[in-house]
Amino acid sequence: MDKLLIIRNTLLCLMCLVLIGIGLTMKQDRRAERREARAEQKAEEQAAALAQKEAQAQAKAELDNFFKAVPYVARDEALVKITHRVNGTNEHLWVGPFDVTRRIGNAPFELEGRLVDVPEHISGLTKGQKISFSRVQIVDWGLIVDGKGYGYFTWRAHLPRMSADQAARLSSILAPSALPPGWPNYPAAPEAPKKVLEPKEAFLAKLTNPPQDWGVPMARVAWTEIVKKDNGSTVGYAQSTWVSDIEVLGNGRFTGKPVNDVIFGQSGQDQTRMEFKANAIADWGLVKDGTGYGFMTLRKASASRTPLQKQALKAFLSADPLPAGWRTTN
Repeated sequence: MDKLLIIRNTLLCLMCLVLIGIGLTMKQDRRAERREARAEQKAEEQAAALAQKEAQAQAKAELDNFFKAVPYVARDEALVKITHRVNGTNEHLWVGPFDVTRRIGNAPFELEGRLVDVPEHISGLTKGQKISFSRVQIVDWGLIVDGKGYGYFTWRAHLPRMSADQAARLSSILAPSALPPGWPNYPAAPEAPKKVLEPKEAFLAKLTNPPQDWGVPMARVAWTEIVKKDNGSTVGYAQSTWVSDIEVLGNGRFTGKPVNDVIFGQSGQDQTRMEFKANAIADWGLVKDGTGYGFMTLRKASASRTPLQKQALKAFLSADPLPAGWRTTN
């Protein structure tokens, strides 16, 4: 019995030691887990702080451009985020609308505006309360343009650490880019208005530098034929003809072959090319895929045509005298 008792007590002692060891190991594991969690939390906090610091630096770098843009948005669509300190307590506060109360040169330096929200950590301040602050306190800014938020750098830096639902709601408010189009020139400089060309001017521009597959150009060339009478006096007769197969000689000079029938492109008996200048072109035409563009004199004179001629002209002439893209040019 004594021997059995000794064995039992020994086993109990061993079991106690095992349990104590297990307990110590579990305690050590929990401590390690807590240390790891604290380390992860610290790393996350450091990363968040770094992201906010970088976001504030980006916002401050664009602060001058922000103030230039403010006059072009509604008064309540421009906000600034400031660092405000009261009795040793710091808090970031959004302020807007705001006014500049003092400038150094052209740059705003002292400002005054109304709090957008109720402060969480500073007592004695309420939403809408007027507050004075200086430029050096500004750490972020925001502009609302067409219902979308530009700027808001600190919010954007916080997006990766938000829940999916929070991030989706905030992303729906923010513009994809932190800076508005055309920045730093805001509003964006309007595109230079395209020059509106007269039809003949557009024709000459393309005749000199023809686009690929643009069709067959034609021109109605007008001139005055001077005839000397028997009594020695002279008289001028207005003459004109349509020409095709136009070649550019340069310096506003061209050559072409006269045609008798514009629609069918039939040439006269005289195949001699005639030379003419740009200022002699009284009308122009372009035949592409069997359709005639331009030909303004033919359009105006259609009322005097026979029914058969009218039918042929209607089938030949385009509804719009100008081809697509001819009205303006860069």
